[in-house]
Amino acid sequence: MIDVTQGAGWWQASDGNWYPPEYRTNDGQAPRPRGRHRQQKKSSKRNWLFAAGAAVVAVVVLVVVVGGSGSKTPGSPVALTGGATATTVNPLPAVASAYEGYLNQATAAMNPLNTAVNAEGVDITKQDERAESDATTYTTDEFGGGCTGDISDYTAYDSCVSQEEQAAASALSDENAANAAGRTDQQQQANQDQQEEGDISTFVQQLDSISWPSSVEDVASNLEQALSNDRDVLAQDATDLADAQNFSISADNEALSTATSDVSTELINMATALGISPPSSSPST
Repeated sequence: MIDVTQGAGWWQASDGNWYPPEYRTNDGQAPRPRGRHRQQKKSSKRNWLFAAGAAVVAVVVLVVVVGGSGSKTPGSPVALTGGATATTVNPLPAVASAYEGYLNQATAAMNPLNTAVNAEGVDITKQDERAESDATTYTTDEFGGGCTGDISDYTAYDSCVSQEEQAAASALSDENAANAAGRTDQQQQANQDQQEEGDISTFVQQLDSISWPSSVEDVASNLEQALSNDRDVLAQDATDLADAQNFSISADNEALSTATSDVSTELINMATALGISPPSSSPST
């Protein structure tokens, strides 16, 4: 309302004030105020959206913390009516909980494999030493090289040569057995490498399914990269073990050591970023 006309269509009500055309009344009385009613409706709608948003956030937190069966991941946005979204206010604790759950799964799956691989590595070393000892015995005794004394005493000399030849044959047989045992250990290691490749791939996929907060994104990416590198080294090691490429296996061991160290470093970095305790064991070789 206003006490001076503002142009065509404006009209003067019984209270002496001027009103715009859309407020004209049939009886010439001053129109009733509309502003308060309109504001109440808008306020009511905002309150409803706030309540709905809070309810959605509460559901998201419940799903994350309890470990819900839905497809939502910690910190991911939830669509609301009209295109609005709501997210957990502080997703870091929920993300940390999900991450630790996946890490524990990976560790539980891979630790037994690592224990078996290490035991087989010890046995391979043992079998190599056994085969080398047998080879030395065979080389020495194959032609009676250890027999001494008066060569004219054919009976004693022949007996010595015969015994050494038998010892050489036994050493050769034992050397072959040791090499076969070592190859069996290598094949088992190759199989376990392949199982670990699968476990690491699963872990990487699980990490990739988490909606990481921006403060953790780079750390998560570095961890996934370190795990992927470890997986690639395992794949090469499995191939070389299966093919008994002993010279390559030595290089693979060095590469595995480096890859494992990198994974351990990134696990510590992730624990620091999430504010949780570093893992006591690493889900890698």
